[in-house]
Amino acid sequence: MTLQELQPYLTVVSAVLSITALGFILRLLKAVRDNANAIIAEKEERVKRVLEDSARLKEWSEREKAELKDKLQETNLQLDSLLKKEGIDSSTLVAGKRLSESAVDFQDTVKKLTAEMQETIVKLTDLGDNTTETQTAGARKTIAMVEMASGRYDIAADQYDSYAAMGSASWEDHLSRGVSHANAQKGKSSDMAALLAYNDAIAVAPDNLEKNKRARLFTYRAAMLKRLGRLTEAENDLMISSKLATEEYEHLDAYYNLACVYALQGRGEKMYAALANLQGSQRFISGVACHIHDYFSQFKTDQRFLEILEQ
Repeated sequence: MTLQELQPYLTVVSAVLSITALGFILRLLKAVRDNANAIIAEKEERVKRVLEDSARLKEWSEREKAELKDKLQETNLQLDSLLKKEGIDSSTLVAGKRLSESAVDFQDTVKKLTAEMQETIVKLTDLGDNTTETQTAGARKTIAMVEMASGRYDIAADQYDSYAAMGSASWEDHLSRGVSHANAQKGKSSDMAALLAYNDAIAVAPDNLEKNKRARLFTYRAAMLKRLGRLTEAENDLMISSKLATEEYEHLDAYYNLACVYALQGRGEKMYAALANLQGSQRFISGVACHIHDYFSQFKTDQRFLEILEQ
């Protein structure tokens, strides 16, 4: 049989093969499409589950935040109440009141509540709450007061700094902040931090602030200027506070610091005039004696100076 005679058969075979191939291709395309749809459906299901999990996590997180905020507020109120009953506030802390003066049971309770508040603040911060600063402001102030009352001035200063940065600190808060930095005694850095805090206290103090309280602000700022060697500025502040002061303690504190400044400047007669105002106050005369090797080192062998110390 010739090729020409086979041609019709070959055409039929070719057609059958084409149809078979087309069917295979169509089945393959359908399988690919079905597989793609299955993958898409699976991914959509995964996305749905992720979104549902995310919603549940967010709901849980918000519920936990609310519970933590309630706990923080409750603990803070409880601790504030305890401190007030014990007579511990900004004013008494600046005057030197300490937690060690209280009963051991009271101290233990305060430490326990403070630790709980600190732990709660950490948890709120870890949860990434945008309102954490607002919610924890009062708690940070209370913690600062406890640390100050406990004599941990560096920690108290850090807490007061955090509280002040939130913008709600009063002149008394800045004063406590300054005292904490000053008592931390970490050298120039803490002295400078104290100076800045006293600047803030003076800046935000109300116009009708009682004179002796205003005098104390200037005296405390002068004490930091004295430590930093800025003696002319210290003298200026002390002249202000000595004129404002009417109460004995504020009056004596101003003249004690003036005596220190004049001694550092080598102005003997001015120093003796300032020391004359301290006569009869063993507390401040003892303070002078404690600084005979630094502030008053130029006069430590002066007989007139030594006679004052012996009174």
